[in-house]
Amino acid sequence: MVAHPELRDRLAALTPEHFDDPLHRRMQRALAAGGAEDDELVALRAELGARAERDQIDFRTGEQLVYRLRERKLRRDLQGADLAKVTELQAQLVKLRQALAELQ
Repeated sequence: MVAHPELRDRLAALTPEHFDDPLHRRMQRALAAGGAEDDELVALRAELGARAERDQIDFRTGEQLVYRLRERKLRRDLQGADLAKVTELQAQLVKLRQALAELQ
């Protein structure tokens, strides 16, 4: 998102539960909403920007990374879901994996 602000809408659609680290949750909110950043977030933004440049993360790769975050959350949700919810989550996971396959 740092390197490709056009992914902001996709990032904004994620929830805090998509992220493990509280700092990453704060960064998601700041990037999605365009909010103010404290020193920790400024440092993280710099680190992410440097990593995106070093690893040559293009728009398509950024999009794949967002899909991977969604996939990870769906898999976690499946672990604790009741039977009625499992079917719905599995269908969402299939659609997500199809979308990922189309990007590759």
